[in-house]
Amino acid sequence: MLLKRFKSSGVPKTNLGTRFSNLGTRLSNLGTRLFISFSYGNYLPTHSYSYKVRSRDSRYEVSLSERSQDSHYEVCLSGRGLDSRYEVSLRNALILILFLLSISLSATDILTLKGEAVQGGFLIGELSEDVEQVFWNYEKVNIFNHQFIMGFDRDEKLRHIITLCEKNGEMHNLTITLTPREYYIQKINKIQKKYVKQPTDAKLTKRIDDESELLKIARKSINNNQFHYFDRFIRPIENGRISSSFGNQRILNGVPKRPHNGIDIAVPEGT
Repeated sequence: MLLKRFKSSGVPKTNLGTRFSNLGTRLSNLGTRLFISFSYGNYLPTHSYSYKVRSRDSRYEVSLSERSQDSHYEVCLSGRGLDSRYEVSLRNALILILFLLSISLSATDILTLKGEAVQGGFLIGELSEDVEQVFWNYEKVNIFNHQFIMGFDRDEKLRHIITLCEKNGEMHNLTITLTPREYYIQKINKIQKKYVKQPTDAKLTKRIDDESELLKIARKSINNNQFHYFDRFIRPIENGRISSSFGNQRILNGVPKRPHNGIDIAVPEGT
């Protein structure tokens, strides 16, 4: 069953928004509901997107296309067996589509990303002066001198969304996909239990707590505008062997220990 098909050529987005809003109101009065999940496609020459809409017993397709040259927009909603069992109303689906229509699909001219898009890595974003706000997965990011930084945890999820808001009200959406990273995992069996349990030595415990507090303070500084992260990393010592890298993990007697959260540099005692 085709619920609604709407085309517009050369229609301003404000008028288009009004028409979609009215359409959403009419459809919502039918009491039809469905569960909707979005799957972003690649940036194609026609700026086409495809969204998958699924339910327990049926599959629905919602498609959206936009051609920037002739201001052509097309939205198609289709489905069958719709009833009140599903969680998100069709009106909400239309509102989400309308929001996507207001977002330009190309952001390469106002954003440059440097770094490694990999788990455990980080990216530095360089923005044009036209960008006023940046959101990473819909959370606001602080900007300093038209730059921002985003680090990724050891097991960070792979898909992320950057939203750029320009001073003139234009919005741009960009999907970033991280590369999975393999870490060195060392398995050691048949060792004494004291090396598997948490340390109980008072001096060592205090050192761990003190270092944990320093890390908390350092991490909080990423939320202010005093960025030092754009400079190159300075090694605390020129010589020395990297004995453990970020993300490495040990499994002792079958018990996984906490992954390493930094870089260890081995030097002679007293250095």
